[in-house]
Amino acid sequence: MSIYDEEFYKQQSQGSYQSAKEIIPVINNFIPNIQSVLDVGCGIGTWLKAWQEQNELIKIFGVDGNDISGSFFYIDKSNYKKIDLTTTANAILDDIKYSLKSSDYRGEVKLFSLTQSLEVAEHIDEKYAQNFIELLTLTSDIILFSAAIPNQGGLEHINEQPPKYWANLFEKYDYLCFDIRNLFWENDKIDFWYRQNIFLYIHKDKINSLELPIKPTQNPMHIVHPEKLIGSLEAKTKKENEKNKGFRLYLRHPKKIFKIKK
Repeated sequence: MSIYDEEFYKQQSQGSYQSAKEIIPVINNFIPNIQSVLDVGCGIGTWLKAWQEQNELIKIFGVDGNDISGSFFYIDKSNYKKIDLTTTANAILDDIKYSLKSSDYRGEVKLFSLTQSLEVAEHIDEKYAQNFIELLTLTSDIILFSAAIPNQGGLEHINEQPPKYWANLFEKYDYLCFDIRNLFWENDKIDFWYRQNIFLYIHKDKINSLELPIKPTQNPMHIVHPEKLIGSLEAKTKKENEKNKGFRLYLRHPKKIFKIKK
């Protein structure tokens, strides 16, 4: 399932990397002892590079469905595997296990200390959505997650959903939702879609071992970041201006538009 090409990553990678550099230290402050990170839908590894820069001892691994030249990767490509994210969760888990070099990736119970999947789930057909969430829950007790909301727009966004939709799917696997958007909402160094959509999901049995600055919610609010609203309004205004350009030209110079016969 290849969606993005090299041209896309040329345009997107720096913003993704900068966003990661801003978000990861905050997560690291209240999720202690992160020893390994899996990025499901990792692209060219911008976030994984930022994780290793935060702590060079962290083990990283990324999976995605895209075919990209190794020269574009921010990480050693030995830490990456191309995987069809619509295959069964257990099959993907087995594939990941087979690809890992050592047992150092293991968290306390599951394979990774933390799994993240950011702005990926909206690319998965809805019939595979629960399978995708199951995959995340099989790999870690702590999941950093974001997915595009309705009308966010983007290339091949086929399942844009409000946050509650994803919270309900995670709840089936006993994961609680922590709304951390306010920690990043005003940080304009972070791409707006992360600020608008980012949540932590943590298994209920893991909660007591963490000192979290926020309480879980069963009903995460569906809100749109002002930067998205402004961008949408500007795009609409530009479209309207283009639409009315000919009419305004006629009002100013009618004889240039029509040849009037006497």
